[in-house]
Amino acid sequence: MKIDLTYLVWDCENDQNKFLSDNIIYHSKKIGYGHPIKKALDSKNMIIKARQIIKEKEIDSIYAFNIDSAIVMAFSCLNKKDLFTIYDAADLPVMGKHFIDKGLRFFDRMISEKANVIFLGSRYFTSYYKNYKSKTIVIENRVTKNYKKNLYYSDVNARKKQVNKLIISFIGIVRYKDILINLFKATHKLPVLINIYGGGMDKVY
Repeated sequence: MKIDLTYLVWDCENDQNKFLSDNIIYHSKKIGYGHPIKKALDSKNMIIKARQIIKEKEIDSIYAFNIDSAIVMAFSCLNKKDLFTIYDAADLPVMGKHFIDKGLRFFDRMISEKANVIFLGSRYFTSYYKNYKSKTIVIENRVTKNYKKNLYYSDVNARKKQVNKLIISFIGIVRYKDILINLFKATHKLPVLINIYGGGMDKVY
């Protein structure tokens, strides 16, 4: 069976070194990461582009990763009941009391209600999505046991000794340096091994 994939990428840094491909479409605007209001204001343009792609390429299924992409998916699919939608809730919507947080939780419930399938990034998320149990699939976002078994600590004083520590993996581009710094501060005296995978910081601090 042939599957045609099209990727719509929300490029918030207007990256000049983007990976170019015929099936990757970028919506680029330099608004930066960590600016929810700026991103919300730009979401209208992202939704317009998504609806255009759905129409031109006759899309029949949509996969949306995390809440911001899922909001775009929800508004792009209005009046298109034949689309099969997958909501990947890799992170829980923030739990604060700010009006933005409340808005995200509202959209999370709305999207979960309409999605055909919901992926959850942790078994601990299931209680938040218990009303949608019949369509949730848990895919744990964690290091596999086989990987942990073969992992060796690279410290000069313990080289090639098998690790018997709690392993924390920081995966992806480091967009918020404070989170990473706090992680190091909280664990530097504990038996914890931190693995960092990704392209490093997207800004120089």
